[in-house]
Amino acid sequence: MIKKISRQRCYKLYPKFPSTFNISDQFTYPDLYKSYILTTESKSAKGHAKNMAVALQHLVERMNIPSLIFMGDTGAAWLSQENDYSPVKEAMGFLEAEKVGKKFNGGLELKTEDLSAFIPHLFWLVRCNAALPIFYLMNEDQTLLANFCQYGNIHISTLNKRADNLFHKHLPQSGLTVFTDLYCYESFGKSGKVKGRGIVV
Repeated sequence: MIKKISRQRCYKLYPKFPSTFNISDQFTYPDLYKSYILTTESKSAKGHAKNMAVALQHLVERMNIPSLIFMGDTGAAWLSQENDYSPVKEAMGFLEAEKVGKKFNGGLELKTEDLSAFIPHLFWLVRCNAALPIFYLMNEDQTLLANFCQYGNIHISTLNKRADNLFHKHLPQSGLTVFTDLYCYESFGKSGKVKGRGIVV
């Protein structure tokens, strides 16, 4: 399911990937055309992970994007933070089963048809492991850039007008909606805290 790409090769192939003090010891970020926050209706965090995964796959399919590449903005490995929370342990086990080693910090390429199986695991890694990098996703043409935040929303940017038009054409049928509040927040649970979230210092 997952094709691994070394970090150095991933930046060579897709130089618009954001970087924070890694290859060149400088912060780099591509020029964006428009940015949005996307969400969907869900009753629980577990349901939200599944719903967002299915909806994102629908959007990417409708935009005729054959695959996406995922990579963190720092040199930290995908599995660099331990977490005993069961959804996170399951996510880590999924990556290990896909031969993502403990030290691997490169890119992961997935075909669009496999996104709905992969995204829920990414959701839990981002949601609960505060020490991990920001894991960005990008298409091969480097016209779409996005990442999940800890609250489960997708922060997505188009990198040119054509991609933005295509995005708006297919968004209404995807199951995703534009998040209109001023900032993201925890929607599941009464405490307002993200259950299972931790950091390793």
